[in-house]
Amino acid sequence: MREYEKKKPLEEAIKSAVEYCIKKAILADFFKKNAQEVIKMLTIEYTLEDAIEFAREDGMEKGIQKGMETGMEKGMETGMEKGMETGKKEGIREGKKEGLNYALKLMAQGLSYEEIKKKVEKESKKKH
Repeated sequence: MREYEKKKPLEEAIKSAVEYCIKKAILADFFKKNAQEVIKMLTIEYTLEDAIEFAREDGMEKGIQKGMETGMEKGMETGMEKGMETGKKEGIREGKKEGLNYALKLMAQGLSYEEIKKKVEKESKKKH
């Protein structure tokens, strides 16, 4: 039947296989009496097997797609969280570095601690 199925639609392939069996005396009496029933049963069974296989493959494809989407979402979330954390740390480090450099520059100009403090507070208020 598989050979016939390659060349013909399913139902025709089954009919051809049944006819072949009758001609070759393979269960000929059985097929002569029950040919229509056998054809109907095999057509339904084959169709059911095809439907199950299609559903299984479709389910696998959907599962893979969903897994990829979920993985990408989680990866992006994790990446963003780590990126923000790293950025925050680097921002704090750069801010401290700039602040220290600014304070050293003011100290080099001969300003006292209190004068530097007032100047930094004044400039901080301007920025906010």
